[in-house]
Amino acid sequence: MLPLPNLDDRTFEQLVQEARQLIPTIFAEWTDENTHDPGMTLLEMLAWHVEMQQYQLNRISDSHDRKFLRLLGEMPRDVQPASTSVSISKSPYPMYIPYGTLLWVRDLPFETIRPFTALPDFQQRITLRSNNGVQLIEEDMASGRTVIYPFGETATRGASVTLTLEKALPPSLPLSLWMELDGQEPLHRIPARYRQFTPSGQIEWSYWHTFTAEDRRGKSETLEGEQGQELADEQGNNQGNELTNRQELVSQQEQASQKQQVSESQQEQDMAAIGEWRLLPLERDETYSLHQSGPILFSIPKDAVQVKEIKATLIDGYYNDPPRIRRLIWNEVFARQGQTLCISVCFDGKTSADGEEPLIVLEHGLFLQSELTVQFETEAGWIDQPTSDYMVNFTDELVSLQFQEGVQLPVGALSIRVIASSSSFANKRLLGTGTGISGQQYMLPVQPLLADTLQLQVGNWHAERQEMVWQDWERVFDFDESYEDSLHYVIDQEAGVIRFSDSVYGAVPPRTVQPNIRIINYRIGTGAAGNVMADTIHELDYFNIPLQVTNLFPAYGGTEAETVQDALERAKGAMMQPKCAVTVADIEQRVWEIPGLRLVRVKAISGFNPKWQQASKVAAGHIAIVVVPYSKEAEPHPSEGVIRTIKTHLEPYRLLTTTMHIIAPAYIKVTIRAILVVHPRYEGREEEVRQMLSEWLQPYNSTINSNRQLEQGWSFGKSVHKSDVFNQLHQVAGVQYIQDLWLISEGSQAYTDEGGDIHIPPNGLVVSGVHDIEFIVATY
Repeated sequence: MLPLPNLDDRTFEQLVQEARQLIPTIFAEWTDENTHDPGMTLLEMLAWHVEMQQYQLNRISDSHDRKFLRLLGEMPRDVQPASTSVSISKSPYPMYIPYGTLLWVRDLPFETIRPFTALPDFQQRITLRSNNGVQLIEEDMASGRTVIYPFGETATRGASVTLTLEKALPPSLPLSLWMELDGQEPLHRIPARYRQFTPSGQIEWSYWHTFTAEDRRGKSETLEGEQGQELADEQGNNQGNELTNRQELVSQQEQASQKQQVSESQQEQDMAAIGEWRLLPLERDETYSLHQSGPILFSIPKDAVQVKEIKATLIDGYYNDPPRIRRLIWNEVFARQGQTLCISVCFDGKTSADGEEPLIVLEHGLFLQSELTVQFETEAGWIDQPTSDYMVNFTDELVSLQFQEGVQLPVGALSIRVIASSSSFANKRLLGTGTGISGQQYMLPVQPLLADTLQLQVGNWHAERQEMVWQDWERVFDFDESYEDSLHYVIDQEAGVIRFSDSVYGAVPPRTVQPNIRIINYRIGTGAAGNVMADTIHELDYFNIPLQVTNLFPAYGGTEAETVQDALERAKGAMMQPKCAVTVADIEQRVWEIPGLRLVRVKAISGFNPKWQQASKVAAGHIAIVVVPYSKEAEPHPSEGVIRTIKTHLEPYRLLTTTMHIIAPAYIKVTIRAILVVHPRYEGREEEVRQMLSEWLQPYNSTINSNRQLEQGWSFGKSVHKSDVFNQLHQVAGVQYIQDLWLISEGSQAYTDEGGDIHIPPNGLVVSGVHDIEFIVATY
């Protein structure tokens, strides 16, 4: 550990002497430096004050800084492991891979964060259906060399993309399909399970279900019943019509007979059908309806037969920028750097005393290769259960826990716990035996520990039960807010120890005759070292099965543990950028921070109510937020999903009595008609002038800045002055002078004054019309 600097390194006399030496350079007229001079008295007083400050500053340690951070609601952050996306291929058959499966980059471990199924390699065909017709894609979409519009270039409702696979997808197993968009990533990625984002387009996934014999029989009976009812209704109507003559009755009977023949023919066609589209339930859509790259996670229903086709259909909404897919990859899974040495998972118990036994499925890879410890939660604490009370079942590569008959299961949520540890860590789980005295500390068994994953239990011998009862203890950063009975501990990463308190500020582990401090969750990992390059993860530790593995992208997010000084600097920066929405600048910043949106312009206007006819009138308590989404359209309007997402995100920041309006800009089309006198050498270049004016009169430019945002275009509410147009035209090479100029506007909220200038509302943006430029060649 580096020694702390000595801040109190100057005496009072040294400070006075340094100040006296600065007098000639700061104030040359000050020549009397004797003790009786009032200025010298003030100088000595300030020197004394500086000396006291240095003394106090020299006494502030890291412990004090941690307390200051705590007052600001901050603490130094722990090591954060890196993450990346991994693709697996060359599987000989559909293979279930549990979460927690180890991957390796030399000696650096990664773990999958969810279970998935590695499918065998197969060919696939893509069918695109939109208002432009049907298009077949047979190129390899995993290579990234082909870009498709899944719902067409306009993304109209009813458009669909169908994936036809060479082999059937296995039912009841977790599947993953990664979709990478073509340069359409939002500024801030939408985190998993984020509920405040409303997609602009709503996508429905379905699968093609092949009819079984039972399905065919059921469908046949349904058709016969419907046709019989139609025929009976028609005959009933014929019989009830007493005023109809015989001829009409015969004619109706003939029509009914013809209809019956048509129905029978239709029935034969329906019976010849081999299946139907059925809704595919998704576990999670991390693309959020193709608003970012990511996987869709799903399972084929158990009763589905030979599912070789899945389809995505745009059923509602629209996209400002229709999605483009450049890669489709099966067998994708996220992996996080680190290795789990011990894991505990809690499951719900019975819902009532006479309820059914809960289904306990153990998904982590450690449960496949280690002995288990099962605990029940009681009023006294957690009780270990004997191994004879339960059995582990291995079915379809899944691990489940089943209890023997007669075992009294606990009632309540998360009242059953299952613990597993690796074979190398099993004998390190017990940290030691409590002494009942203050200041106990125990060494961490394996480093480097990911501190936020550590979970401890401390046991106490229960005299009545004649067994050990375990209590969960909680990690804290210090014992300042701990009470006598608080079950708290502190991790000192630098010293590599776990510390307990003094029984005044926090409880201490009780004294027992056998080890009673044990680990139930433990994960090791590193920080920045886990940020490996793409295509570097190639080893998979799964029963020595030769699978091909690669990480699609560089790993990201790995950071080292924050020092106290780093945390202080971060806290200072956070104080300079408060998370509030008081000023219009605050509101605009909150909108830019919303994940999943691709915006190019945001403008908050205070005192503006878009429902009022007079835009110049101040509307107290109203704030309009004008949003321009990224789009290839000339006049982009935010979709309903964008508006709802912004409203949901801003609601917690909204001041009381304030009404926020999320609106589109009022686009004002401006057309310029000009007669220019030009040099003879520049004759015939009118199109260059039109292009210059079109680029100038735009809501935003196409240039992307360093913040991945498009450069600003025309300012909101800025009037179009003839003088500005004159200035732009005079910059054109070859223009001698401007003979005449007219400005023409299109838009109900704009008006032209006597001087020909166009004035637009505060939420207005200018778009370019088709300009009429006439050149007159100058004569000399």
